[in-house]
Amino acid sequence: MFKSLNIKRVSALFLMLFTGVFSYGQNDLAVSWSAHTTGDTIEDDPFNGSFTVSNVGESVINAGDTIWYGYFVDGVKYDIALSPEAVSGEVLEDDLNPGEEFVVVNNFYWPLIGSGITIEFCAVVYGVGYESYTDDLYTGDDDTSNNTDCVYAILPEYTVGLEDAESNEEVSMKFSNQKLFINNKDDALSESAKIEIYNIDGRLVYTQSVVLGPGVNQASLPEFVSGAYIARLTSNSFEVSEKFVAN
Repeated sequence: MFKSLNIKRVSALFLMLFTGVFSYGQNDLAVSWSAHTTGDTIEDDPFNGSFTVSNVGESVINAGDTIWYGYFVDGVKYDIALSPEAVSGEVLEDDLNPGEEFVVVNNFYWPLIGSGITIEFCAVVYGVGYESYTDDLYTGDDDTSNNTDCVYAILPEYTVGLEDAESNEEVSMKFSNQKLFINNKDDALSESAKIEIYNIDGRLVYTQSVVLGPGVNQASLPEFVSGAYIARLTSNSFEVSEKFVAN
């Protein structure tokens, strides 16, 4: 039986402590994909990451308890926003009775977990209370065989990967304090060029046109979300790219 619940979604890193109270009787939560079959190989991007959490045990899970869940990517914990080493959850505003369930709706574009590779991607329900997703997984769940449901996902080939940096003997780049420093070692070279910034999933996030003169040139960049990027500089006579990390 499907139940429409009034729920409040929360996320947590492993140091966050939310406790839940288990009812007496068999405690057993299960998870299943909403749009996929166990063991399928899927190439979709965006990916339908929605899944169903079911109370298949004998106990009522009480209103106010937190049910924790997320994903495994090749065995590594992720929340539903695909943040590593994190989990997501629901704070129940109504009792979740035996036989009842709710759906976690989550559709997303793949980040650069790995360009073009195949991963084991699992929906996972940990249980109730912070102990269920810490050192001893599924604490309080009497049957752990149904706490994961796994498929294989083929990640998309991105236009630019973090391994794609290119070097040039005459032109080099360095990123620091929201500035890109471009060292033009050719004293005779002065020409127009284009800066392209790609984010961690290989998508273009920023462009800027510059005119390079001999020596060190500076280009101010906007503030980026923390993560890894590639800066690509192109002109009629050269193309160079460099990895950098925005903090």
